[in-house]
Amino acid sequence: MNSKATIAVMVVLAAAAAGCGESDVKRSVDARTEVLHHFSAEAPVVGLVAPRPAGDLIDLDEAAAEVPIWADLRSKVQAPLRAAGLSPADLRRLTRPQEQIEGIAASALAFGAPTPTDLEAGQSLLVLATDQDELFEELLAKGVDSGDLQPAGSLDEATLYSNSIASYAERDGVLVSAPSLGVVRSAVARRDGDSDEQLDEDVVNAALGKLQERGPLAVYGQAPQLLGEPDVERLFSDASWIESAADAAASVQAVAGTAEIEVVVNLERDLEPAERPLEQEPQPLRLAVSALGSLNGVGSASSDEIRLQLTAP
Repeated sequence: MNSKATIAVMVVLAAAAAGCGESDVKRSVDARTEVLHHFSAEAPVVGLVAPRPAGDLIDLDEAAAEVPIWADLRSKVQAPLRAAGLSPADLRRLTRPQEQIEGIAASALAFGAPTPTDLEAGQSLLVLATDQDELFEELLAKGVDSGDLQPAGSLDEATLYSNSIASYAERDGVLVSAPSLGVVRSAVARRDGDSDEQLDEDVVNAALGKLQERGPLAVYGQAPQLLGEPDVERLFSDASWIESAADAAASVQAVAGTAEIEVVVNLERDLEPAERPLEQEPQPLRLAVSALGSLNGVGSASSDEIRLQLTAP
């Protein structure tokens, strides 16, 4: 089986992306948990960006400048924020923690397809969680005054906005954005609904925990949900092992001026040696993938997982 199908897992993950206790505040203490709870339990793909330390994200932006899909993803994340009147300086202020608590993320950003239906329809969701609720309200009010945003009502204490680029909801320092107001409303309702219908942070963290390192960009994908997509079926038509894939995690970070990509695909059943796409010992890989450019690195496959460590020059 060709290793190109294996690296396509990362392509699909990246290309598709483009509460504790009770109180009056309707958000989780940890921002990483908060953003995930806006996505459904069946979310096909979710990218997680760690805004802090900012230097890691800046280094990745420079290292991945020549990676085709990075520019596309960056544009999809930045466009709705800029359209809301939020400048880079505003975002730095918003993601600066009011109080630093060890082990707790004060800010986090997630983007991706909230449900399989949204993936099929090309609908994406962006959620930015901060602990700067008053500042967020102030900045969005300025957006209304400047004409960047138009009020669009409210939903369960969340204030809704829209413009020609996207729709938004803000509550308790959390901004939810999507091209469609319907997707935004659904995300807010999901966050306030049955926790079993929300993407489980423990499941995501378990997958990401198998990565050797976690960079400023991490991606989580559920293979069963992605396999229904025509492009995915085409990519994996000759890969019998993919039917055994449970989920996958990827991390992207800058190392010595280059973008390093680590991918782990978790399998639901043990693969026999003849079924594995790669040898158990790491072997050199040299791939050319249109969305990621030329990739060099190593890959290996055991009975229950597939690992790739790649560099985009």
